Amino acid sequence: KWESTRGVGHSFGANRNERPEDIVTATELVRSFADIVAKNGNLLIGIGPDEFGRFPAEQLVPLRGPGAWLRVNGDAIYRTRPWVMAQTTTTAGTGVRFTRSDNGDVNAILLDVTEREFGIRGVDATGVDQVRMLGLGEPVDWRVDDGLLMLRLPERLPVSPAHVLNLGTGARPR
Repeated sequence: KWESTRGVGHSFGANRNERPEDIVTATELVRSFADIVAKNGNLLIGIGPDEFGRFPAEQLVPLRGPGAWLRVNGDAIYRTRPWVMAQTTTTAGTGVRFTRSDNGDVNAILLDVTEREFGIRGVDATGVDQVRMLGLGEPVDWRVDDGLLMLRLPERLPVSPAHVLNLGTGARPR
């Protein structure tokens, strides 16, 4: 285990010299968090009160993003371990991070979705028997092409800083 420690801005407390562009976005926090967890780490986020003992709103706003994301995608984080491979990319170039749930399911966390059709590199999907996206009420179209997991996502995806695909227990590294 290891830990990444950061503030929401350039410091761990309220800093009146920080501008709005100095504050991390919720999207950046979620993607960083997924990357760290996939590599067997923890994320510690430091915030601090102002001179009146209150937490400035600009420090609290980015913290709500990971909370909302975890309500939908927590199964890919809680009670998980790193998979045998921490990261890869899709055939469209999107970053992917992996976790493994207690039940053996492999979770592929897409750090961004720029294309609706793509494959996930480095994964032997010949044993995959299901693919579902957490938080999505409809199935994901998928197929295995020469061992490569190919996906076609629905036109309408929930707004999210990262999307999670549960690959069941059949995924193996290539």
